[in-house]
Amino acid sequence: MKPSDFHIGMEFWSDGGHWRCTDVGVRTIAAIKLDLSDSSWYNGPPYAVLECVMDEYDQHTCYPTKELRDDAYPPDKHPGLDDFDDSHIVTSYSVHFTLQEASRAKSILEKRIDYCQKKNDKRGAADCRWLADKFAREA
Repeated sequence: MKPSDFHIGMEFWSDGGHWRCTDVGVRTIAAIKLDLSDSSWYNGPPYAVLECVMDEYDQHTCYPTKELRDDAYPPDKHPGLDDFDDSHIVTSYSVHFTLQEASRAKSILEKRIDYCQKKNDKRGAADCRWLADKFAREA
């Protein structure tokens, strides 16, 4: 998706979960993650939950429906990694990891790079390569 596909109040899905758009800019959007059972947390603005800013790199992993997201990210996309929730790696570049987490994240990203190259997804491979290099410096 791109910024023109979003509008305030719309719900969408990414590899990081279910979201609601709270603001649309020229290059970025702001959104809140809809992962709590008590919907009163989502009343706003101002919101009681953290608003995340998503740039064009994050937006290309967003889909208007869960079904389209599931087609893009099938359960078997990352074989052998079911026990590790790595969705936050792609959706937030500013997260700080411990050395062990950085090393594990780098390993997962290397597998994603291989997958993206097999699917001829140059942008996805480049994004993952950049993050893997970042985690390598932290590890």
